[in-house]
Amino acid sequence: MDWNNIDLSSNYELSRDFLDGYSFDTLILELTCNYKAELITPELVRKHAKEFILAKADEAFSIIEHNAKNIAKEVITYHKQD
Repeated sequence: MDWNNIDLSSNYELSRDFLDGYSFDTLILELTCNYKAELITPELVRKHAKEFILAKADEAFSIIEHNAKNIAKEVITYHKQD
C-alpha cells in the first residue's frame, strides 16, 4: 500500500487507520524497555507519551497532506450521489 497515494476506491485501503492506537500496555512496555526503574517519574511518563503521540500525529498529518486531493475528490463524488 502506498501511503502517499491511497486508493480510496479500495475497501482495504479505505479502511486502514492512518493514526495508530496507543494503549496503556504499549506505553508501559515502552517505558519498561527503554528506562531503568529508578528513572521513571510521572514527568518522564508524560514526556515519553507526548513525544510518541506528537510523532504519530505528524505522521498522520503527512499522510493526509499527501492524500488531500484524493480525499477531497472522494467527498465531492459522495455529495454528487445525493
